[in-house]
Amino acid sequence: MTDEQLDVARTHQDHHRDAYGYAKSNVEFHKESIERLEDLPLDLTSFDVIVFNCVVNLATDKLEVLRPAFNLLKAGRVDVFL
Repeated sequence: MTDEQLDVARTHQDHHRDAYGYAKSNVEFHKESIERLEDLPLDLTSFDVIVFNCVVNLATDKLEVLRPAFNLLKAGRVDVFL
């Protein structure tokens, strides 16, 4: 995503938090190469769902994208949407 796209996404976080009744947003946006998920400040085994918006298709080594993503999912979860 570009910085401009991230700015747009972040401006809508509060709207969606309120629309779905959350006290605080449970969404974060980070800018990094998809092949470098392990470099982001994300806790292993802390995610219920991971959504990739077709960006995996652009990666040359898809396994190196999916392996770190799998490690971010909570135990027993396999909810990765491509």
